Amino acid sequence: MKKIIIVALVVLSLVGGRYGILRILDKITYARFVVFPPEIHPAPPADLRESQLQDIEYLRLYPEYDRSYDSQEKKAKFSRHLDAMMQRAGKMSQAEFELAVAKATAIAENGHTNTSFGARARRMNAVPVRFTWFEDGLRVVLARASHVDLLGARILEIEGKSPEAILAAIDEYVGGRETYLRYYSPLLMMSPALLHVAGLSAHPEKMQILLKSIDGVQHEVELLAEDSHRERLSTFPNSWLMAKTTDGWIGIKQPGDKLSIAWTDIKRTANYEFWPDGGLFVQVNQNYDSDDIKLEPYLNHALQEAAQRNLKYIVLDLRNNDGGSYSATKSFSKRASKFLDEGESLYINRKWHVLGGDYVRCNDEVLWRR
Repeated sequence: MKKIIIVALVVLSLVGGRYGILRILDKITYARFVVFPPEIHPAPPADLRESQLQDIEYLRLYPEYDRSYDSQEKKAKFSRHLDAMMQRAGKMSQAEFELAVAKATAIAENGHTNTSFGARARRMNAVPVRFTWFEDGLRVVLARASHVDLLGARILEIEGKSPEAILAAIDEYVGGRETYLRYYSPLLMMSPALLHVAGLSAHPEKMQILLKSIDGVQHEVELLAEDSHRERLSTFPNSWLMAKTTDGWIGIKQPGDKLSIAWTDIKRTANYEFWPDGGLFVQVNQNYDSDDIKLEPYLNHALQEAAQRNLKYIVLDLRNNDGGSYSATKSFSKRASKFLDEGESLYINRKWHVLGGDYVRCNDEVLWRR
């Protein structure tokens, strides 16, 4: 026992105390519960049919390695779906195959068991605009120069269907919570090829969109798909809000715009600042460490500073948070509430919304001015 204690103390001293041992436990847990499927080396396929059959047979192993298929019902449904895929092998287009695989992984009903939205988006075509969900609906936040007049417009219909109806229709291709589906849905909705396969678009190379401009005028446009978007833009929809004008794309953020800390760098792990009216603003964009910021010590430092001030409220901004381990953020929320007296508030902010005809806003931040 003494030897074990000594070894543990040595390990702690080498890796940095409590945070070090947590990192060790994290790696042990990861190695225990995360299982990687076997590598296979099939013969080069002779044709599309053989290629798709090889992929389907390999995919059939998936429930053995992913614990999200936690019932016989899910496993049976997965197996039946793959049987149907095999019957169509060689006849499926790339878009059809992509969504068939997505449907198979969505059977697990787990947000962590999905095909990659970003990788798929880079393989598919897309119209020359990008959308993001706001509280009042889906809006254009990025566009090719030829469609700059669409910036800020709210999308009323895509191919005669409301964005909400399309969101409900594509749910079968995405596992997990509705918020997860909503966040990543623009990556599917921007592709005529994928919407066509899903039975939501009449043509795989173009789409009709009905919009309402920031002036309140409704008009319909036909957008042709392109392939040149690949590898050029981020595939995280919230990042399109802050995208720089580059490669023929124009965003709602223009050079010279003065932005608050909330929009200065949404790719940074976390930010915080104290406001003159007694507020503490804390933004957490990812629930894990990065090279420049260790999240839990960083949030602890914010609370240490808060102890020297008379706080009236705290805002925890999770609008751009893309996930990770919630433990640090949860711990911060619990500890932060102790700095507030009765009647004072901790706000957790997750929604986008739009106010006024001349502004596109996210809560109280002006994102775009006409």
